[in-house]
Amino acid sequence: MIGIVQSIRHRWAEMIYRKEKKWEIRKTEPVRPDFLQQDTRLVYIYEPEEKAITGVYVLGDVYRTDGPEIAAQFPIGLDEDEVRAYGPGRDGIYRLWRADAAQRYEEALPLQAFGLKRAPQSWCYVGKL
Repeated sequence: MIGIVQSIRHRWAEMIYRKEKKWEIRKTEPVRPDFLQQDTRLVYIYEPEEKAITGVYVLGDVYRTDGPEIAAQFPIGLDEDEVRAYGPGRDGIYRLWRADAAQRYEEALPLQAFGLKRAPQSWCYVGKL
């Protein structure tokens, strides 16, 4: 099974766990067929402040748009100015990853448990979990 480890700051991770934040904004999106074709696409939440993987969510849809007005349309926890400051991907597109069925682990896991030696800047694939 292929998964993703995604760096999410503690503030945003907490909002995802409380189901207040349903969408995570990114400049890129998963494209690997072996990930996309899975019935369940797991995204593990790495919190840099904790230096650990604190939970998981199921990746639902990925929504694409070319404008920062998404802040008003989706619960992403950012206002339009913050979205504009974050900026789109190189192709001018913002991606919103829908976080479904998020759950916090009782005990955080180290990156090494996922075969990683360092934290991802934004996100990375982890294989054959």
